[in-house]
Amino acid sequence: MSHARSEHLARDSVHTVESEDTMRHVIYAMLAIAIVATFATSKFAFSQGRTTMVCRPGGNCISTTAANYNRCVDLALRRGLDLTKGDRYNLDRFVYDCVAGRVSPQ
Repeated sequence: MSHARSEHLARDSVHTVESEDTMRHVIYAMLAIAIVATFATSKFAFSQGRTTMVCRPGGNCISTTAANYNRCVDLALRRGLDLTKGDRYNLDRFVYDCVAGRVSPQ
């Protein structure tokens, strides 16, 4: 094998090792970010207790209990709203208004 060819092979193997080290560091960083995000999200969810956020379509959000949210969804379904794509805006708006106290529970 010629001297120039052996230098070229040695350079390629060094480049490959450096690339593998770089990829390994990128993968470790992504794994660390995923672990931190998982724990931060679960801690946030735990600190919220049994509350949920209800948002007006295209607008503000309010906090409520899961039981109150479910009561409003049940009321909406009893009043004839459904979960189809075309009626989703109306359902979301009704639930938001119900949670905000603007809908009578009759």
